[in-house]
Amino acid sequence: NWLVSGNENTAFSADSAEVTLAPGTLQISAVRLVHPVFRLRADANGVVVPSLQAWIESLAKNAVPGAQSRFVSADLAIRLDVAQAIVTTTGGIVTLDFDARIAGGKVESFHASVRPMVLSLNGNRARIAGARIAAQATPSGYAVTAQVSGAFDRTGLRAAGIKADLALGGLDWSSAQAGISVLVPQAHLKISAEEIGTNVPTEVALVG
Repeated sequence: NWLVSGNENTAFSADSAEVTLAPGTLQISAVRLVHPVFRLRADANGVVVPSLQAWIESLAKNAVPGAQSRFVSADLAIRLDVAQAIVTTTGGIVTLDFDARIAGGKVESFHASVRPMVLSLNGNRARIAGARIAAQATPSGYAVTAQVSGAFDRTGLRAAGIKADLALGGLDWSSAQAGISVLVPQAHLKISAEEIGTNVPTEVALVG
């Protein structure tokens, strides 16, 4: 066990890290991080880790395709317990509390909740009262569910008591030089609002 410490400006910190070696070898087969905290920045160009971005880009630039470290198992299992991601965006700060399981470079499960927040951008203001996201790997792809509640304001329009439920089945994706291809065989989205401009209850349901 190691203590990985930092302050509010540190890109990454954790209460402890547990490393498991494969029997009879020096090869790392599993890593568990307890209360890891990631500080990220997101904008139109993507998500970056400010204080580590130059190092991350240098690793990617010098990486050898197909190369595998003899000290790390190809089936490395990573477990993040009571994790937190603090993401600074142009509209405000988003904080996620989550748990995740990763094996062989693929996410096996992900469960997260978004803390209440207010995001403001270009005259639009969204208040998130609560949000939950869950993803689980299945033989046919990922099963994903998400629930969001809150309110939205902009000039001439106000929606309160918004609730959205999303369910995806068989989600999968692949990447190539041309871009990323996403497959979603099953999708269900339901959105409702207690008030949109007036006090008339409104509900919209989309099924695909």
